[in-house]
Amino acid sequence: MKKLVKEDLQDLKFDGIIVGVPIIENIKEGQHDDISFIVECSYYTNGKHGYPEPGSGCDNSSFYHVAYNMNCLHNGLWMNATSRFTIDHTFRFDTYDYYKFDNMEEFCKWYLERKQNNTLKPVKGKEGLVWNGTNYIKPSKSTRSERLKEVQEYVQKVMNISDIKRLYEQTNSVGTAQMLKEAQQELLDWLKEEV
Repeated sequence: MKKLVKEDLQDLKFDGIIVGVPIIENIKEGQHDDISFIVECSYYTNGKHGYPEPGSGCDNSSFYHVAYNMNCLHNGLWMNATSRFTIDHTFRFDTYDYYKFDNMEEFCKWYLERKQNNTLKPVKGKEGLVWNGTNYIKPSKSTRSERLKEVQEYVQKVMNISDIKRLYEQTNSVGTAQMLKEAQQELLDWLKEEV
């Protein structure tokens, strides 16, 4: 993977996967804030950026953002095919960071790793923001009580088992033994739940 800078546009070849990642705090009104694949139209290509020869309607080429949009098209890709932009107009370094990957496999590993970790290393103004799989967001704040909710639930379940065990030791009843077994199983099942 290589992070692209404006100077790279002169000799940029589309022989890999080029992705735009929005800089959320710099996005302007009306500009999309989705992660985008940057592609060149083979019909309009002038052959300068990696295609072996110019296309049938060659000119300055048409470059597109093919965006992965979680808000509008859940898990879908979208693009505006009427926007025939030049390479300089397509790459907006003030509002996006651009990366070039050798192939789709390298991009997918990069993307899935960050999605799984729910983070992307901060770059250019991303400090304090969290990657949610599509774009950078401000992390939501919570109280310690909210963060410790599952710990509290675990402690309560352990205390319940302890109380039932103490009762069983005093009464030695079959019903209490069954309650203890069920409480212990409930705790084990709870611990095995995926979260």
